[in-house]
Amino acid sequence: MPVRFLLPSTLRPFAGGSARLEFAERPRTVGEALALLGARHPGVRDRVLTEQGEVRPHVNVFVGDESIRYTGGLATPLAEAAEVSIVPAVSGGACGRFLAFALLLVAAPSFAAGPHAFSWDGRDAHGAVCARGLYFVRAEQAGAVVTRKLVRA
Repeated sequence: MPVRFLLPSTLRPFAGGSARLEFAERPRTVGEALALLGARHPGVRDRVLTEQGEVRPHVNVFVGDESIRYTGGLATPLAEAAEVSIVPAVSGGACGRFLAFALLLVAAPSFAAGPHAFSWDGRDAHGAVCARGLYFVRAEQAGAVVTRKLVRA
C-alpha cells in the first residue's frame, strides 16, 4: 500500500476502531496524506489538525522514525509505502516539561566516523526518574540528524 497510518488508541474510535489504516492513493506530502485521512475519517482530522489546517501542538506526526517537526512539517515528502504515525503528547511530572514527549538530546564533542552507543539511566536532567512510556531521542552531528523512538518500560 502506498500510505499507512498508525493510530493511537485515543483516535481509534474515530476510525472505526482501526489501529492501522491503509490507503491505495499516493499522497506526495504529509499534508496531502492527512487530508486523505481526514476526508475518510473527519473525527481523526479534527483531533490532529487545527481549524487553520496545522498540526495541533499536542500531537506528534512521524514518517517512519522522523518527526515532521524537523523534516518540513506538512510539506514533508512521502516515499512509496510510507508509514505515518500519529502520537498524542503525554506530559506530566519532571519528564513532561517539553511540549510533547521528553526529548533527550545528547550533547557531545565530535566523534570519529563509525558506530557509537549511548545509554540513558531513565532520569531527567534534574535526576528525577522518568515515567514509563514513549520518548524520542534526537542526535545531531555535522549537519546530520537522527531521531529514534525509545520505550521506557
